[in-house]
Amino acid sequence: MDSLQKFVLGFDGKFGFLQGLEERRTRWFFRTFPIAAWLAGSEVILDIGCGSFDLTNEMSKSGAFIASVDWQDLRRLRYRKMSNAFFCLAKGEALPFRNNAFDAVTLFWMLHHSENPHLVLSEAIRVLRPNGTVIILEDVLKTPSFLNRKVVTFYDRLINLDLSGPANKNDSKEGWLRSFDQFPILQLRDVVESPAVPFLTSFTFCAIRLKKNPRN
Repeated sequence: MDSLQKFVLGFDGKFGFLQGLEERRTRWFFRTFPIAAWLAGSEVILDIGCGSFDLTNEMSKSGAFIASVDWQDLRRLRYRKMSNAFFCLAKGEALPFRNNAFDAVTLFWMLHHSENPHLVLSEAIRVLRPNGTVIILEDVLKTPSFLNRKVVTFYDRLINLDLSGPANKNDSKEGWLRSFDQFPILQLRDVVESPAVPFLTSFTFCAIRLKKNPRN
């Protein structure tokens, strides 16, 4: 966590402005996308790149046990003692879990931050049980031009307080879907798209559900 993130999170711990925005965004996300339905029946879920833990908290309301990982600890204080959620420091490229351990794996706004999205998906498949569900949420570029990439990257870095990190790997919806073709063990089940920000028409949010084929 860099100095800017520490300052903003410390300020927000006292005044709760960003916390309120994150909670509203989380509620909007679960209203807009059928995540609860996609996760129905999953008892053990892995959340890769959990960030502030707001989405983890929302998923835990189903009663499922959530194991969450991130390369830095950005959890809000009230999430540090949850009975059915576990947090550990780890990178998505090297998950500290055994094979076939989870009923579902979620990657919310995570893949475009990874230096190696292919390896993250390989690890997600490894720890996922046969017939398990992978749910991915990504920013997708409507037109992947140079200008649109710059606009989306600036927005994303501002939201994540990551103004100096590596370049994000945002892509079009078609580009993300083509990347999953490299994994024949994954079967595409659903794609749901929704505008991200009303005044920015250059990108949308896209939720994708895939299933792990038990025969591969």
